[in-house]
Amino acid sequence: MAVNYDLDSPGNVHLWSVSLDVASNNLPEILSTDELLRLGRISHVSARQAFLRSRVATRRVLAKYMSCPAEKISFSYNPNGKPGIGNESQTLDFNVTHSGQHCIIAVTRGRQLGVDIEPVRPGRDYQALARRFFTPAENNLLSSSSDETVFYRIWTLKEAHIKARGLKLLDGLDRFECQQERDGELVVIDRSANQDERWTHSQWEYASGYEAAVVIACDYIEMQIYRLD
Repeated sequence: MAVNYDLDSPGNVHLWSVSLDVASNNLPEILSTDELLRLGRISHVSARQAFLRSRVATRRVLAKYMSCPAEKISFSYNPNGKPGIGNESQTLDFNVTHSGQHCIIAVTRGRQLGVDIEPVRPGRDYQALARRFFTPAENNLLSSSSDETVFYRIWTLKEAHIKARGLKLLDGLDRFECQQERDGELVVIDRSANQDERWTHSQWEYASGYEAAVVIACDYIEMQIYRLD
């Protein structure tokens, strides 16, 4: 499928699926000095590999939109650590999430966005986590459902909203509340925002045992999924 790297529709989001066990992303030479220093501070082998390959994959993907060598991309960070493009005259926005061997790189132009992926862990005491981090209404929603994936759908949607705004995780869990509509779909209420601000999301089963969500600051979303080899 041909990719339109212009991203000329406001709600257009490209999602790049990356397998972190693919050796083609073992290219530390395209990382910045800062990234290499961060890589060197990671002691766990699997975590080092995930960091290296996700950072390399992110550079490879963004280079397609910026028409420049991957090693020439610079990043800036907000006070909470959310990355953005540091190169001048760039309107790209992106967000990255990974879990296990799965990585998603979301790209759009001129819009805030966030993406999250979480593994569904059978037997996990998710209700204890919900009591600690979810709102009373969300806990009531969980109590009324026997489907454990509801917890992960709520979590990924809340975290995607938090990442899109560039907030710290614990600062945003109370701010965003998921409610369920009659058709079973989740909607998010931002309890501190201007209600004129429009956000749209999409949720899906990314792979067997994994739930994912993406949100964008737009009143609609057009999502295309690609694979980075």
